[in-house]
Amino acid sequence: MIDEEKLKAIAWHYGRDLQTVKACEEFGEAAASASRLTVARLNESRAYESIDDEWREQATEKVDKAEHDLAEECADCLVMISQLRLLIPDFSAKVDLAMHEKIERQINRISKEQQC
Repeated sequence: MIDEEKLKAIAWHYGRDLQTVKACEEFGEAAASASRLTVARLNESRAYESIDDEWREQATEKVDKAEHDLAEECADCLVMISQLRLLIPDFSAKVDLAMHEKIERQINRISKEQQC
């Protein structure tokens, strides 16, 4: 559960500009973490083709760690997005509208793919 009052206190303490810069940092860390997870999953797939049990176990542990790390980085991003929603006028409405449009566009793409 997110404590909105604490989130507001953090957002207002640092302000819009610093938190926008911090958001850039967090988004970059999440992207890097997602990339590491992708590599870990590819290595895990290769490991499961192997007869080496230790390699398979290590590969699975790396995937678990990478998933945990990505969850942490995504949490950081969501915290920053929540702060930006508080700090930038009309930002929430803009984000919600953009999300709706992007979801609709992707659903239309999927529908066209399925027709082929």
